[in-house]
Amino acid sequence: MFSLSTRVYVKGLSGREITDFLSTCDDDSFQRWWPGTHFQLHTTRGVPGTIGSRILLDEMVGDRRVKMTCEVMSLVPGQQLVWQLRRPLFRLPVKLALRFQDDDTGVQIEQSIEAGFQGAGEFLDPVFKLFCPESVARAKEEHVRAEFPRLRDFLRQEAG
Repeated sequence: MFSLSTRVYVKGLSGREITDFLSTCDDDSFQRWWPGTHFQLHTTRGVPGTIGSRILLDEMVGDRRVKMTCEVMSLVPGQQLVWQLRRPLFRLPVKLALRFQDDDTGVQIEQSIEAGFQGAGEFLDPVFKLFCPESVARAKEEHVRAEFPRLRDFLRQEAG
């Protein structure tokens, strides 16, 4: 299993706000969250915010455009959201996992890209490292550290 994790603490934000927003997001809200970097995030199949629904995510991470279709594999409001990459007929062995731990002033966020096979396919796992050079890992780290404080600010602006 290959895993690339980023942890960030954001004051004034809760895990519940993040899971509620991400699980029911639409393109307009996603774009307003981070203009010029976030392009699309919306449900393409199923009911928004439910296990098994599919989403389209399209954003810039560093200088790379990342566009993927995912299936919601786990949603525990305020605690966890896991999306698994999909192709039209099958799931890929790659997940984007978000885990949250609230305290009195904010939330600890862990965002992980987890890639790998189970069983006989495990011998292929080192191949995933080839797709994630240091520059990609660094861009992902910077992206995560910037986007969640922006989400807090965006949600406070929307509420006000």
